[in-house]
Amino acid sequence: MASDIIGDIYANFDRALAGFYESAATGISGYVIPVAWVLLGISMLIWCYLVMEGKVAIPATDWFLKFIGFMLVLHMMGGGYLSWVARPISSLPSELTAAASKSGANAPEMLGSVNSKVVDLISVLFTAASNFANDLALGAAIAMFLLATLVTIAAYLLLATALFAVIFSKLGLSLVLAVGPFFLLALVLPQTRSYFFSWVGTALYFIFYHLFTALFIFMFIGIVESYLAHLVVKLGGGAGGGAGGDVATMARQLSGASGDGAGMNVVAICVPIILISLAMFCMFLQIPSICASMTGGNGGSFVSGLASLARALPRTGRSRGR
Repeated sequence: MASDIIGDIYANFDRALAGFYESAATGISGYVIPVAWVLLGISMLIWCYLVMEGKVAIPATDWFLKFIGFMLVLHMMGGGYLSWVARPISSLPSELTAAASKSGANAPEMLGSVNSKVVDLISVLFTAASNFANDLALGAAIAMFLLATLVTIAAYLLLATALFAVIFSKLGLSLVLAVGPFFLLALVLPQTRSYFFSWVGTALYFIFYHLFTALFIFMFIGIVESYLAHLVVKLGGGAGGGAGGDVATMARQLSGASGDGAGMNVVAICVPIILISLAMFCMFLQIPSICASMTGGNGGSFVSGLASLARALPRTGRSRGR
């Protein structure tokens, strides 16, 4: 259920964005193509005038080659844009993630897998705290409750940021693809080709932002699985591990209802998960800088947007006070 929630959120978001950038790109193509023909006609008129005045001597073969290039760009801006450019680039983040993970899973599926494991661990801790409280072992109950709270905050701080980063990268890439026909037109003139390469750099930025986010989650899965497997072995769990049906049994063992959990040091398992989650969260904040340095593009990040909002709120409050 926990993994289905994240998968459902991303699937609905992905469907909405797919229809958005395709319809927007089609509309922009219909607007840009007539403009391109007008610019070509004006350029040819100017060239004919300069040739008649004897001010230039450009061979007609040069215009023929430029016209072929112009027609190729025009086709990429029009009917070939979605099939040749937009759809392959849009599917590239998921394909790279599936290749890097070696399991065929995409970023939302990996997030759902981590979420289900974290939910199982938190459920065990809170249930054990409740059992301790029912047995009037208040000190143990408070300690277990604090551990469960800290694990929840640390894990979901990383997971929530990663989920929003995946959505943000998908949204940014869709916006880039939506206005792509404008920048494909920039290929026609040498003076404007830098705009096209800037557009490519921004698209690569969002592609690698998505990929690096998935790789971070993939590393976190390996770390969490090792600690949860250790917890299950200590508690005498079966092969199902932390499956939802074993949560109550594991909690009873953890709270001392049976001898299997005797001597179990819960702190030795929970504290590393908390520290690793916080450390990976801090490293995760550096992903936008890594992507920008690799691709030469910069599309911002979810965290930088939150920082801008935090800086704007005090100014808004002061302006209202005046």
